[in-house]
Amino acid sequence: MRNAKLTFVASVIALASAMPAAAQSTDAAVDQSAADDHEGDIVVTARHREETAQSIPSTLNVFSAQALQRSGITSAFDIQSKTPNLSIAITDREVNVAIRGIGNNIRSIGADPSNAASLNGVYLPRAGSVLGQLYDIARVEVLKGPQGTLYGRNATGGAINVISAEPISGFVAEGYVGGGSFGMRRAQAAVSAGNDLIAVRIAGVYARDDGYTHNLIDGKRLDDTNYRGFRATAVLTPSADIKAMLFWQHSYDKSGLGYGGSLDPSIGSDPDDSYAVLVPPEYQRVDPRHIRVDYPTHSLRKGDVVGLNLDWALGAVGLRSITGYTFYGDRDSQDTDGTGLPIERQITSQVYRSYSQELQLFSKGASQLEWLAGLFLYGDEGREFLDYGFNLAAIPAVDYQSAALLRTTAKSRSVAGFGQLTYHLGDQVSLIAGARYSHDWKRGTRAPAQTFALTITPLDIATSGDKFTPSLQLQWKPDANVMVYVGATQGYKNGGINSQDTIGRPVFGPEDIWSYEAGVKSQFLDRRITLNLSAFYMDYRGIQLRTAIVQLNSVVVGVTNDARAKIKGAELFVDAQLGSGLSLDFNGAYLDTDVSNHVSPTTGLPVSNRPLPLAPKWSGTAGVNYTGSVPGIGAISGRAEYNFRSTTIFPYTYDTTYNFDPPDGIVNATLRWTAPNGAFYVEGVGRNLTDLLYRINRGDNLPAGVAEAFASPRTIEARVGFKF
Repeated sequence: MRNAKLTFVASVIALASAMPAAAQSTDAAVDQSAADDHEGDIVVTARHREETAQSIPSTLNVFSAQALQRSGITSAFDIQSKTPNLSIAITDREVNVAIRGIGNNIRSIGADPSNAASLNGVYLPRAGSVLGQLYDIARVEVLKGPQGTLYGRNATGGAINVISAEPISGFVAEGYVGGGSFGMRRAQAAVSAGNDLIAVRIAGVYARDDGYTHNLIDGKRLDDTNYRGFRATAVLTPSADIKAMLFWQHSYDKSGLGYGGSLDPSIGSDPDDSYAVLVPPEYQRVDPRHIRVDYPTHSLRKGDVVGLNLDWALGAVGLRSITGYTFYGDRDSQDTDGTGLPIERQITSQVYRSYSQELQLFSKGASQLEWLAGLFLYGDEGREFLDYGFNLAAIPAVDYQSAALLRTTAKSRSVAGFGQLTYHLGDQVSLIAGARYSHDWKRGTRAPAQTFALTITPLDIATSGDKFTPSLQLQWKPDANVMVYVGATQGYKNGGINSQDTIGRPVFGPEDIWSYEAGVKSQFLDRRITLNLSAFYMDYRGIQLRTAIVQLNSVVVGVTNDARAKIKGAELFVDAQLGSGLSLDFNGAYLDTDVSNHVSPTTGLPVSNRPLPLAPKWSGTAGVNYTGSVPGIGAISGRAEYNFRSTTIFPYTYDTTYNFDPPDGIVNATLRWTAPNGAFYVEGVGRNLTDLLYRINRGDNLPAGVAEAFASPRTIEARVGFKF
């Protein structure tokens, strides 16, 4: 393995060394204007400094608001279609995010996400906070690999940063209204006004449709969109050295994406336990779009994010403070048997609050030694209720009794110090070293309860841990447009508490990962061609894995972290500006994950030679863009893209067979006309144009059954927008 890594590094360096010669042989008369809109040239703050994405020595996908618009993306859920090695699954009441196969399938407030998400630098502790509409944003940054030396908490797999548009001096108003398939109504608007001292921006979004899954029991539709939110931002700049930004984002989401789940009637043959056999056909689904579920489905997610960011220039150093508060609450109910008979139902609710304070002190300006030192303080508390019930009466009578009744609370505290040094050995070579020390503490409680199936014992337990995590990178720039890098980083995620545990192991330990990455970022042919290539190898240990089986009319849930995985892969990004407004791009990834040393806590059987959940072997997108103008008529722009992924295992549980979706690929396209003065535009958006039927969730609960939910069919939307 060591020789293979060295061979790869040598190959990357050789490839990079050859590129400047190709760049120097390019005709200097090539039109530069077509090469000025590279996504890699967007200014980002992924390393807490303003720099271009192309200058960061790690794999980073960054999408401007314009890039997301060109792909017709309005929801955070759909970012995965543009981001290889990023997978997001909605497993009814939970949202699971995985980067390069590293995610979290534990459904408990006593567990934390494996990937750090933030809004304007404020850490978002619940994955459900990430799900929602994207509106009035400046960009989205997706960093791959552990980010522990610079980011909040638990950035084992990577980080997702959403940066909203800031208010500016002067007056700006922009937005659009639109409508389309399944009764879609959508509107977004933002107004910004101010001067050099103070500026304010207010933005809002409304999105609603009727849903694309028909429930034949009551005639209603499921998998609908029902979202509204707003964000208010104020920037105060009393002097050239001080800038303060205060923002508040509120969301109210009654969308039912993922709740149009139903039983697959073709799987299951046990005459005593399988719903596919026991439930008559007239109470089964007709097809995935026409289902039968009897228990009322309801979903409500509310959230608030408040942040105060202060930047203060103190001569040769800068001070940054990020103060954050988040609130997240949800209430859900669903038919968990997935049929039209009253057999099972589940009711859940959750309330969660967090507080964070981050301080950064860093060097300013270019020098041989650049540095950053930081302190991160964090606390949260939450409570959760789960009532999982079965009908014990003779059908069609209804007498739901609780099989599992959980009332739990959780509290967390964390403190961490981190820093990074960049030492420039010359004009071409830089050494980057980082480190982080973390202390985490968590406490969980569970109230006693008695059900017909289980005796829920009380729980009051705490766990804590300390960890030092280093990183080291070497960066070489043989040419102004070529950068080669190699590096090693250790990632860490603290342990937690499984409040659903019924097998006597409520505490699980931390995860640990060593990640090795090498890559090249390059632009040549007068920056008409951008080519970025990276390869990585990760040793992932102590994996926190949830497994669950149906047993004695109840679900037995266990979490272990004995497993380990070897993860290896590569990512390739190519952007080609062909001239005359035409460009092509490809962003793809290969990922190989192999889990070993895992023994299911619910069955006692070993599970090996399986990939990690949400880790398709192949994923990516290929697209073509066109931008042109007709004098006196306006500008025409459009994009067509193909998003693909191979077989994906869903994270509902890990020790079962039918929790996967086969390979799929979807086609999206947009077409836009903008008036000559740029004041308004008309746009058409088409998603899943081939009307592909594919899953967004599948859960194996055999012998009872296999429940699954499907993504949206083909949708067409028209929008009219303005900006002045």
